[in-house]
Amino acid sequence: MDLDANTVVLFYLLNSESQSSFLGRTQIFLKTNPAPKGMTCQVQPIKGSELYTHFSIFCTLGKEDLLYEYSFSVGNRPPRILYQGRDFQYYFSLPSGDRSDDNKVTIYTKIRSSTYETATKPCPVTVQVQPSFLRDSSSHHDPDLELSESGLKNLSALVQLGNSVEIRNYISLLSSILNRLSMDTEANTHAQRRIRNILICTVCELESSEQVHTHICKTDRRTFIIPSNIFFKLL
Repeated sequence: MDLDANTVVLFYLLNSESQSSFLGRTQIFLKTNPAPKGMTCQVQPIKGSELYTHFSIFCTLGKEDLLYEYSFSVGNRPPRILYQGRDFQYYFSLPSGDRSDDNKVTIYTKIRSSTYETATKPCPVTVQVQPSFLRDSSSHHDPDLELSESGLKNLSALVQLGNSVEIRNYISLLSSILNRLSMDTEANTHAQRRIRNILICTVCELESSEQVHTHICKTDRRTFIIPSNIFFKLL
């Protein structure tokens, strides 16, 4: 039998239990399916700002029907999936990285063959994402108001387009910025409360076909039941 890189050989030794004597040897040949190869992916730009910079991933087309998974992680936190599907080009925004880690954010690309159900290992690329919303005591700039105006305006546009995946990604991004700003003792609590309530209302309005378990969330005025598959931390 001709062996190649996709062949696994297993050897077994046969012994007699009664006499502890060697009886023989057998081997089994297993054919494995190859993982996708021959593609390259590029991430641009390598530096940017949270929320405002549009990062992109572009992968060269392979010869077979491929599925793509894009995700990112900040610090030691587990990766968050941005997209799963057939698009070999994808645009997205990111939260800022940790200051203690030079604002680094790691982007992962994983490619799966829909024919063989095999996948590549996640390929990491590190970018730098600076925080866009910072409070400066020497100026009258209010990052909470800026987040409320620009962030919620963009969210409204995404809701009009109706892409639930992109809406969830953007809500998660806004909530991560909001959580950071809420730790400031000089935070604009009124603006933050407005942002938080709108995010919760938007989540509750998302249609989902997998509403099995639910979480109950309360805002200042209403109580909402949120499907577990789109629940996230807003506090």
